[in-house]
Amino acid sequence: MLAGNHNMNKIIDLHADDFGISDHVSEVIIKLIKEGHLDSISMMVNMKAYPSNLNKLKREIGLTNVKISLHLNFMEGKCLADPGFLPDLVDQNGYFNTSWGKLFLSNFNLGKKKRLIEELRTETKAQIARIKNDLGPDYKLRIDSHQHPHMLPVVFEALKEALADEEIEYLRIADE
Repeated sequence: MLAGNHNMNKIIDLHADDFGISDHVSEVIIKLIKEGHLDSISMMVNMKAYPSNLNKLKREIGLTNVKISLHLNFMEGKCLADPGFLPDLVDQNGYFNTSWGKLFLSNFNLGKKKRLIEELRTETKAQIARIKNDLGPDYKLRIDSHQHPHMLPVVFEALKEALADEEIEYLRIADE
């Protein structure tokens, strides 16, 4: 469904999340695109399996046969920003060590919330830069997130700040 389209004429998109989370998931997604079963996918650009599977997708299908969203990820894998700027989100090796629940609870701690907004904004900008670099100048930015934390106030505030200078085509809003 297109964000903001709350009338009776909703558009249905057959969509798969988590491209890049593993080779297996990414290969299944590529297969489903080839078979014409998917209209859109979302990519986890910080995961180890992402680069090789993005190359496979480009080689075997191209980037114009499916809509692609950035699947913002603050829960798994390594951060893309400098880990030194993300002490509340990652461990000493740069791996995410937060959860949806921790992010939710941070909304009630004003000091931590302000720090987290800055850290989340920094990591969001890094993930946006990665997908825009990887998909090229014609890519129209589409956003959703792994486990939907972008619907939490602390993450949504960081997302708004990170997107202030970006033109976005789509932002997934959970309306289930």
